[in-house]
Amino acid sequence: MENLNLKATKYTPEINLDTNGTISLVGKSYPENTFEFYKPVMEWLEEYFEEAAAEITVVSMEIIYFNSSSSKLFFDFFDLLEEN
Repeated sequence: MENLNLKATKYTPEINLDTNGTISLVGKSYPENTFEFYKPVMEWLEEYFEEAAAEITVVSMEIIYFNSSSSKLFFDFFDLLEEN
């Protein structure tokens, strides 16, 4: 499993998902198609928790603005974290 790193844009946060147990989202989140944008992130997380989860996982979120569809996605994100 490889790390996933996405650079920030005007509408999306910088995302760094590292198999060493570090998950980081920083910036704004209001992409045109939220669920399409975050699909690789959610898939990476599912695989991470199934196969390669570190003993301790640290999540850092510094989202300074997000729209309502990002809010729904973040609920799914937190549910996935809570399950694992």
